[in-house]
Amino acid sequence: MKRMKWICAAVVVVNGLGQPDRPMAPAELPGDGIRHRDFLFTGQLDDTLYLVRKGEVVWSDRVPGAYGHVMEATMLPGGNFLLAYMTGVKEITTEKKVVWNYSAPPKCEVHTAKAIGRDKVLFIQNCASEVAEVFLANKAGGKVERLFTIPVGKPDVPHLQTRRAALTPGGTLLLARTDLNRISEFDVSGKEIWSAAVARPWSVQRLPDGHTLVASFDMFVRELDAQGRTVWEFSPKDAPDYVLPKWCVATRLRNGNTLVGINAPPAPGVEESRAPVQAIEISPDKKIVWALRSWKNPALGAGWIIQYPDDPPALSEQHFGEIR
Repeated sequence: MKRMKWICAAVVVVNGLGQPDRPMAPAELPGDGIRHRDFLFTGQLDDTLYLVRKGEVVWSDRVPGAYGHVMEATMLPGGNFLLAYMTGVKEITTEKKVVWNYSAPPKCEVHTAKAIGRDKVLFIQNCASEVAEVFLANKAGGKVERLFTIPVGKPDVPHLQTRRAALTPGGTLLLARTDLNRISEFDVSGKEIWSAAVARPWSVQRLPDGHTLVASFDMFVRELDAQGRTVWEFSPKDAPDYVLPKWCVATRLRNGNTLVGINAPPAPGVEESRAPVQAIEISPDKKIVWALRSWKNPALGAGWIIQYPDDPPALSEQHFGEIR
């Protein structure tokens, strides 16, 4: 039962016909539907990555991995895709050719991978161990080097240890340490230089003003200042017309809005007008200005990752210490 609590952040009561007792979102949603912006999308239990442009799926690829999870997907400047897919990390072309791959050892998982320059990848590997491992891969030379280790809270449950990492403009590493209810910042030597308590964090992002954005399994997005104090938060109480279980990745956009992936598959047979949304974009004054619901034409899965390819981060500027 404990594991199920971590996997499912909310339970939606359904009636005898398999329909929710209430609509999970308004029938009419804000924004321009699937034509709102171009985006990269994938979700839990759907191992397909989708690229949507002008409301159409222009490219997709099935990316098999443990449990069917693509944990992180990034569109690289040259058009390739960098994927952390639970059992490893790979780079694939739009022709679906694997040009680089790292396979995690048995009982290990990779939930995050960050591109550095043209040929380097920083990734974190959870294992049945007292520590998670931070690796640097050189794709051109084929070398994979362990930089340092990070203590974890659940050595026997790799799946729950760490989630999304982010490289900051200052060249440090932010990490969601999910099993320790903590986000931490590390320098290139592995020294923890900042931390804040956050219940079950999933994703992190350092903002231009030095604040930190974090999304939690406990269904909130929170902006923290340098002292770890909450200066902005969005939670289900701010959207009473929506049922929003299992929040995953949150990204602060250049326009100041916040984009959130919502992992909420519909009940079997539910009408699309009563079905949950797969992503929301939230304004600073906590209004949902866009919501994605596309279970048909095209049929996308439950939202896990949604990324606007033309919005942050600027991958060419990412670095870790002097590693560029």
